[in-house]
Amino acid sequence: MGRNSSKITAVVAGVALSFTGCSNNSADQASTAVSKKLYIASGQCNSGVGVTSFGTQNSSRRISKLDLASNKLSILLDLTELYVGGTFGIDTGVQSLVNDGKNILMLTENAVAMSDRKIYTIPKASPFNTQIYSQDPLALTQQATHITRDLIKDADGALLFSKSIVVEKIGINTLRIPQAANSWVNAPAAPCATSTSFMSATRVLPPFTGVSSGKIVYAHAGNTAPLNRLGIINADGYSVAGNCLSGVQINLIT
Repeated sequence: MGRNSSKITAVVAGVALSFTGCSNNSADQASTAVSKKLYIASGQCNSGVGVTSFGTQNSSRRISKLDLASNKLSILLDLTELYVGGTFGIDTGVQSLVNDGKNILMLTENAVAMSDRKIYTIPKASPFNTQIYSQDPLALTQQATHITRDLIKDADGALLFSKSIVVEKIGINTLRIPQAANSWVNAPAAPCATSTSFMSATRVLPPFTGVSSGKIVYAHAGNTAPLNRLGIINADGYSVAGNCLSGVQINLIT
C-alpha cells in the first residue's frame, strides 16, 4: 500500500508539473505579445487654398501614438521641438503618415516656406532621430498650387503622393520617377478627370496576377459637381488617354 501510494503521489506531482509548465508558457506568450499601435497626425491638416487657409493655428504639428491594447495615448513627435536633424519650419504641418516597418514616413506641407515640403523617416523607437527621407525638388516642388496631400507606399517599396494637381512617384532610391518627362499621373483626361486642381487622396490596388500591373485610385474634389470624381489609372502611370481605366462622379469630398 505504501509503495502504491508513493507511485500515485509521483504521478500526481508529474501531472501538476506538466500543467504548471503549460501555464507558464501561456503567461510568457501573453507577456511577450506585441500590442498594436495607431499613429495619428493630430490637429487639423490644411486642405488648401479655397477650402481652408494654412496656418500654424490650424495645421497638424504633432504625431500621437495610441496603444490599442491599453488605450494609452502618447506623443511620438512634436514638430515644435528639436530633433536630431534640426528644427521644423514654424508653418510646417503633417499631411500624411505611412507605416514603414520600424519607421513612420511623414509627408509635410509648408505653403509659406515651400522648401520644407519633404518626406521624413521617423524611427518608432527613437523619434528624436528623425531624418529627411526625400526632398527631391522635382517632386516636392515649390509652387503655390502644388500642395502636398496624401502619401502611400506601393508593393514594390516606391512611394506615391498627390500634390493637388498631379501624383508623383518616389523610388526606393528616394528620387523622383517621371512618366516620360511629367509627373507619374499628370493631367488625366476624361472620364478620369475634367480638370485636376485638388487630388485629395490616393490609393493603390495590387495586381491580380504576377504579370499584370495594379491600379492607382485617386479622389478629386472641386466646386462643381463634375469635378468630384474617383479616377482609376494604370499603375504604370498616365501618359496617354488609354491609361485612364475608369472614372466616376461622386459626392463632394475634401
